[in-house]
Amino acid sequence: MRDIAFIFFLAAVACVTCGMGWGIQMAISEDHMLAPAHAHLNLVGWTTLALFGLYFRLTPTAA
Repeated sequence: MRDIAFIFFLAAVACVTCGMGWGIQMAISEDHMLAPAHAHLNLVGWTTLALFGLYFRLTPTAA
């Protein structure tokens, strides 16, 4: 069983992968109507989940 920090890092990687794929799709189609949602997926998803993972990795007693 993986610890909670690994799960947060895994979710962060999933968010950034989906966010980058979505950005590439918007660039190809030249339809940027959902650009704010794409930016929030990258910022809130990737950054916040990665920071949570870092926190739980550095303070294992918090888990």
